[in-house]
Amino acid sequence: MGKISKNDSGTNLYNNLICITADYLGPASSRFIDRQIRHHLGKSTQNITAADVDRLKDWLKVSFALLTEDSKLVSAYADRLNNLAAANDKQVRHGKK
Repeated sequence: MGKISKNDSGTNLYNNLICITADYLGPASSRFIDRQIRHHLGKSTQNITAADVDRLKDWLKVSFALLTEDSKLVSAYADRLNNLAAANDKQVRHGKK
């Protein structure tokens, strides 16, 4: 299980997080994700690993919920993050990351 960076070819964790979040926060998604990684994981975006996904998704949900009172929107965002984490876990178990 190696580092996942923004420069990895193909689909990667960081880009998936940005794509999902962009559907809710638009152009602010990159800044939002970068800030969550830095403050809650204590890492740079280039140093997040597959193992960070579960902890990060919880912080993303909490932080997003502070930005909106729309519980359905928060739930939809959380579901997508959970799906990403589950897919990532499956890839890690099968040695694809």
